[in-house]
Amino acid sequence: MTHIPRTGRVRRGAWRAAPLLAAAFLVLGSALLGCTSAQPPIRLQIQQGDREREWGLLYYQSWQKQRNRTFLLLARERTQQAVRLYLDAQRRMGYAYPDFYLVDRRRMASCLFLTQLEREAVGFDVQIDHSRRVGCFD
Repeated sequence: MTHIPRTGRVRRGAWRAAPLLAAAFLVLGSALLGCTSAQPPIRLQIQQGDREREWGLLYYQSWQKQRNRTFLLLARERTQQAVRLYLDAQRRMGYAYPDFYLVDRRRMASCLFLTQLEREAVGFDVQIDHSRRVGCFD
């Protein structure tokens, strides 16, 4: 404990620990801020997944009309992104969240759609990367 004389002056060595304390608080504060990432709210993330899935369906419909391989690749990319967003939302919310199983059904439906896209790609000789199926556990 620091002794403060009646003159109002602080002893010479009393404030030597202050820079160390300030540095410790700075490191601790930055570590705590580093733990909290700037993730979107779960509902917003689910909406983003829905939009990605809708874009995937739109590209797939364009693929069916024109048989342009770019549309099939875009459909697969957007659907895969939707699966990733759904899976991340599920991991963040846990089983107790009311929409967990709704998001799970959307993710599984998107995984089935990815399987359908891959079948069509094989049937029409479109080369796709099969290793990117993140979030589909089949």
